[in-house]
Amino acid sequence: MLLCLLGLVILIGILVNIPVVQNFLVHEVTSRLSQQLKTRVEIDHVTFRLFNSMQLEGALIEDQHRDTLLYAGKLQVRITDWFFFQDKPVIKFIGLENAQVNLLRTRKDSVWNYHFLEEAFGSSKTDTSSQPSGGISLDLKKIDLKNIRLNQVDAWVGEDMRASAKRIYLDAKNLDLQKHNIDIQELTLTNPDFIISSYAASPLRRRRKPSPDHPVPDTGQLQQLRWNNANWKLVVKELNIKDGIFGVDNPDDSTKIEPGYFAPNHIRFNDINLSLSNTSLVKDSVIGDLTLSTKERSGFEVKKLTSRFKMSPVEMEFSQLDLETNRSHIGDYYTMQYSDISDMSDYINDVFMQARFKNCKLSSDDIAFFAPPLSSWKKEITLSGKARGPVSNLKASEIDLTAGSTTRLKGSLEMRGLPDIFETFIDFHTEELITTGNDVMQIMPIVKDIVSTVRIDKLSSIRFQGSYTGFINDFVAYGQFQTNLGKVNSDLNFKTSRDVPVYSGSLKATNFDIGTLFNNANLSTISLDAKVDGAGFNFKTLKATVDADIQEISLLGYNYRNIKTKGEMSRKFFNGALTATDPNLDMDFAGTIDFNAALPEFKFNSEIRKADLKALHITEDSVTLQAKLELNFVGSNIDNFDGTARMYDVSAFKDNRRLEFDSLYVSSHMADNQKLLEFTGSEIDGFVKGQYSFLQLPDAFHLLLYKYYPSYFSAPQNAVINQNFTYAINLGEVDKLLSGFTNQFSGFDHATVTGALNTMNGGNLALNIQVPEAGYLGYHVQELQIKGDGNFNKVNISASIGKVLSGKNVILENPVILGQFRA
Repeated sequence: MLLCLLGLVILIGILVNIPVVQNFLVHEVTSRLSQQLKTRVEIDHVTFRLFNSMQLEGALIEDQHRDTLLYAGKLQVRITDWFFFQDKPVIKFIGLENAQVNLLRTRKDSVWNYHFLEEAFGSSKTDTSSQPSGGISLDLKKIDLKNIRLNQVDAWVGEDMRASAKRIYLDAKNLDLQKHNIDIQELTLTNPDFIISSYAASPLRRRRKPSPDHPVPDTGQLQQLRWNNANWKLVVKELNIKDGIFGVDNPDDSTKIEPGYFAPNHIRFNDINLSLSNTSLVKDSVIGDLTLSTKERSGFEVKKLTSRFKMSPVEMEFSQLDLETNRSHIGDYYTMQYSDISDMSDYINDVFMQARFKNCKLSSDDIAFFAPPLSSWKKEITLSGKARGPVSNLKASEIDLTAGSTTRLKGSLEMRGLPDIFETFIDFHTEELITTGNDVMQIMPIVKDIVSTVRIDKLSSIRFQGSYTGFINDFVAYGQFQTNLGKVNSDLNFKTSRDVPVYSGSLKATNFDIGTLFNNANLSTISLDAKVDGAGFNFKTLKATVDADIQEISLLGYNYRNIKTKGEMSRKFFNGALTATDPNLDMDFAGTIDFNAALPEFKFNSEIRKADLKALHITEDSVTLQAKLELNFVGSNIDNFDGTARMYDVSAFKDNRRLEFDSLYVSSHMADNQKLLEFTGSEIDGFVKGQYSFLQLPDAFHLLLYKYYPSYFSAPQNAVINQNFTYAINLGEVDKLLSGFTNQFSGFDHATVTGALNTMNGGNLALNIQVPEAGYLGYHVQELQIKGDGNFNKVNISASIGKVLSGKNVILENPVILGQFRA
C-alpha cells in the first residue's frame, strides 16, 4: 500500500513536470475561473518545475466589461530546490515583464472594475494581531520587474493616475515573513513615470466638507500603530529613482502654456533622480536620508535637495532641509500633517503644513518661473519666517524679507481661500515695509499703466506701516507712507476685479512733492485731506470724484493755503468748484471742461475778490486785482482758441495806484472762411484776421531780419512759416492806464496801428501807425505817422512828425524821414 502511494506521488511529479500536462492543467483552472468570474481569464503558456521554479507567459484577466484588467507578458519565480522540505524556503527570484494593470471607475458608479475579484476571493475577517504570524517562513532575495504599467482612471473622483517604469529592481538581504523582518540592500526604479490628471468629479459624488477648524494631528501623541500593526522591522540601505518623470495635468484648463514659465495646468518634472538611504521603519514611521534633483518643463531646476526624511500615517517631515535651485538656496524645515494619508487627495484643505525658513536666498529669476512679471526685476531675496496651516487657510509669521538693497519687509500674513488667488482673503500686517517705485512696478505690473502720467519711478524711497485686508481685487490699504517726496496716510478700498480698477476712501498728504510725482515743474509740495471715489487711472476711462481740503500747495514758487475743491471727472468730462481763502488769493471758481472732442471745451465762471500778483509770483511789480471771469471757448492754446473770454468788474491797483481798466472781451471765430480774433476793452479794441499763428510770430520776425540782414541773423530753425493776416489796434484814453505802469512814457491816447503780414509767395509787409501825441521822459512828439510796405527783397519806410518838443520848446517841426531796406 505504501509502495502504491509512493509510486502515485512519483507519477504525479513526473506528469506535472511535462509541459503538455502543465498547460492542460492551467487551461482547466483558467476556464473554471472564467466561468466563476464571468469574464475572460487566460494564460498562454506555463512552464514550472515542481521543486524549484515556475514561468507564466501571456497571463490575462479582463474585467466584466471585457476590457483588460491585468496582463503579464512573463512571470518567473525561482525558489530553493525541494522547498517544501525546507524550514525556511528562499524565493531566489521573482521576475515580471511587460505587465499592465488597468483600474477604472466611471462617472456613473463609485465601484471599481476589480470589485468582482474582491467579492469572489475576499474575506470578511481582518487580522488585527500584532504578534508575528506562524506558518511557513519565507526569504525573498530578488525581484526584477521590467516594463510595468499601471493605469488608474477615476472619473468618479475626477483624477487619473498613470504610472510606469522601465525597471523596478529589488535586492533583499533578508525577508522573513514569519518574524516580520525585512532588510533590503537595494530598491531601484529606472525611468519611472507618474502622471496625475485632475478634472471635474462626477456630479453624483458627495464630497466630505472640510471642517472650518481643521484639527492639527498631534504627531507626538502615542497612538495605535496603523501601518505597522504587526510591528514589522524594515531596513532599506539604498532606494533609488533614476531619470523619473512626475506630472500633473488639468484637461479642463485651456490656459496657454508659455515657454519658460511654470504652468500649473501642465506640470512636468523630468530627470528625477532620487536617493533615499539608511532607511528604516520605526514603529509607524519610515525614516531616511533623502537626496533629490529634477528639472521642470519651464526650466526651473532643483539642482539638489537633501533632507532627513520621515513619513508616518499622520505626517511627512523634511528636517535639516537644504534645497538648491537655479539661483536660490532654501532651508531648513518643512512638514505635512494629516489625519490619514488619504487626506492627500484633498491636499488643499486636509493637509496641515508647517515650515521654518532661515536666511533663505531666493532669486527673482527663480520666482519669475511662477510669476512672469518679475523676470526683469533681477533681485536676490533673503527670507526668514514661519508658516503654518493648510493651503486653504495659511498663516505666516515673523516674516523678514529683503530684496536687494532697496526692498525690505517685516510682518505677518494670513491667506484664506487658496489656491484660487482671486477668491483668497488676505490679511497682511506690516511692521515695516521699505521699497522703491521701480520695485513696486515690477511686483505690481498694473502700476506701469499709469507711469506716463504718474511718475512712480520718482519714488526712490517708500516706507510703509499698516495693513492690507481683503481680496487681491477688492482690498483696503490702511497705513502710513513715508517717501522721499513726502508723507501720505491712506485708508483706501480698491476693487480691481473688472477691467477698470475702482477705489474709494480717504487720503492725507503732508508736504508731498506732487510736482515731481506728476512731472510738472510748476508744482511742488502739497498738504491735504481728501476723500476720493473713482474708477480707473487712465485719463480716457477715468471716473472719479474728489472732495479735498488743501492746507497748502506750492505753485510757481508760492505756497497757497486754505483751498477747498470738489470735482467730478466722468467720461472725459470734468465738473468742479474751487474756493481759495489764501492771504494773497481770495476767489471762487466753478465750471466744466469737456475733453471728448479733439480740443477741450471750457465753460466756467470765477470771482477773484483779491489777488496779489507779485506775492503769487505772477508779476514782478506790485499789482493787486479784483475781477470776475466768464469763459466759454474751445482750444488748448492761443492759436486754436475758438469762443469767448470775458473779464469784467475789474479793479486793479499797481503800487497802491488804481489802474483805469475795468473790462476785456475776447472772441474768436471763423468769418468768410478766415479766422477772426476780436478784442474789446476799456480804452482798447482791435482784430486779427486771416491765417495767423501767434506762437509762430517770433519765427516770422526772425525770418524778416534774416532776409534783410543775413550777415547778422541766422536762418530760423522752423523753415515752414505760413502767416497771412491783417490786423488793427485802436487805443482810447490809455495815458491814465499807462501812468499806472511807468512814468517814462505818456500819451498814446487814440493811437491806431494797422497792417498786414504775409510770409508766403515772396512775402508782403504793410504797417501804418498814427499817434496823435506821445512822450518819453521830457520829450514829446505830435502827429507821429509811420508807414511801411515791402516784401522779402525790399522794405520802404516813411515817417512824419508834426512837432518834436523838449518841454515846451519846439526842437523840430514837420520833419519827414524816408528809408529803404534791401535784402
